[in-house]
Amino acid sequence: MSRTTPRTLVFQDGDRTFTCNVAPRLGTEAPLWWWFNVSDGNGNRYAPFLAEKGESNTSVQTRIVEYYDLHLARRAEPRQPRYGRQARPAAAAQPTAATAGGAS
Repeated sequence: MSRTTPRTLVFQDGDRTFTCNVAPRLGTEAPLWWWFNVSDGNGNRYAPFLAEKGESNTSVQTRIVEYYDLHLARRAEPRQPRYGRQARPAAAAQPTAATAGGAS
């Protein structure tokens, strides 16, 4: 990463404030990642991509907003069943004496 890559970047996108910084992932020294959190109250911190040599504030902002907007869109979609955990069909109703032509 070059000296021109900012280590901290704070910017507005609509009503959201993004606070970003460059840091290694836990337990590692390198490589460095762009971490960010958003003022939307969810309290999560994201590290979607590596910090690259020579990137500008504008390019970082664009990448972070695109990532976060896609993240929100995915979360808004209906959940898809995971392989092997699909919903099982309901069991067929067993006939009872009343429905099977039993004595009345």
